[in-house]
Amino acid sequence: MNTEKPYILHALSPTKFVSPFDVNMAYDSGFDKVSTYTNVEMDDINDLVQDIVFSRHPNDCKKTGLFIAGEDDEKAIEMMEKAKKAMVPPFEISIFADPAGSFTTAAAMIGCVKKLLKGKFKTDLKDKVLQIVGAKGIVGGACAVIAAQEGAKVGMVIHREGAIEPIEKRIKNYKEKYKVNLNAIMGISDDEKTKMSENADIILCAAKAGKEALLKKHFSSAKNLKIVSDVNAVPPPGVEGLEVNFNGDAIRGTKIYGIGALAVGQIKAQVQHKLLKLMCESGKPVFLDFREAFKIAEQLKK
Repeated sequence: MNTEKPYILHALSPTKFVSPFDVNMAYDSGFDKVSTYTNVEMDDINDLVQDIVFSRHPNDCKKTGLFIAGEDDEKAIEMMEKAKKAMVPPFEISIFADPAGSFTTAAAMIGCVKKLLKGKFKTDLKDKVLQIVGAKGIVGGACAVIAAQEGAKVGMVIHREGAIEPIEKRIKNYKEKYKVNLNAIMGISDDEKTKMSENADIILCAAKAGKEALLKKHFSSAKNLKIVSDVNAVPPPGVEGLEVNFNGDAIRGTKIYGIGALAVGQIKAQVQHKLLKLMCESGKPVFLDFREAFKIAEQLKK
């Protein structure tokens, strides 16, 4: 009889489902079993975590992981912090927060941009003006923090009506939690988008799929703009002229280099795989979010 204890991942979400993508990635990364928990509230975390850790011998806790999904980056980080506090040494497990794949996607996007900056322009993100269209979303929010921590001057672009208050709230929260400097930038009208582009070295588009958020005319007079990246793989592209398979290709009719969703997605999948695998292979508990994801993305892009 096989007495080897299995590697178990407990995946929770405050929403109604855990993504099959995350479950499949967990199996591919070395977990033998995946248990999912949906509609999890913040008040559930303490009991859930203690049930998980106390059901295994301390030696087997290193074969046990907690994955935090959902659709809210700030809630995911809060759940992660609460889960860490619920553990009682030596009953400790690894935790990986990646709500809606946003942390690994953001890490991959910034990693791709940083690599292209170095390869084409012999520079890095320090002091570069980086504008994020779709900053209200969780990918855009994580990109903002990572880029700011790398020294970029980050603008979170308000490109839709009703987004001012949510973005200003995000900026306030990120400044307090991560000690980064971020600014709200208007980008609703054509004139505002053009002005935003004229001031940019880099533009990241993480806007909701289904509509072009930026047109070529918006950056036709942008003399400093070097790179534009988009994470939307669903037609139409978020940026006119930026194809999903671009990986440092010039956008037609411009001198701007594009990074499309497939290039970002390839690195994102590798990052998530490596972090899930790390949970299995580490001899001690690891706690993983967008910061650790970015370190892996950088390694992959070297």
